[in-house]
Amino acid sequence: MVHLGDRQLRGTLAGWDEFINLAMEDMEELGPKGTRKIAGPVVVRGSQVIANH
Repeated sequence: MVHLGDRQLRGTLAGWDEFINLAMEDMEELGPKGTRKIAGPVVVRGSQVIANH
């Protein structure tokens, strides 16, 4: 699970680099209205990550 400010993303970590940029697969966004599937692989910029559980 990755926290990006007011957004929470859950998925499988596929890789990372020295800047903590995360390559993620099988992503879902968790929100007050429920869970939303995100298609395809996702790269999350390390500078946007607040917490990674």
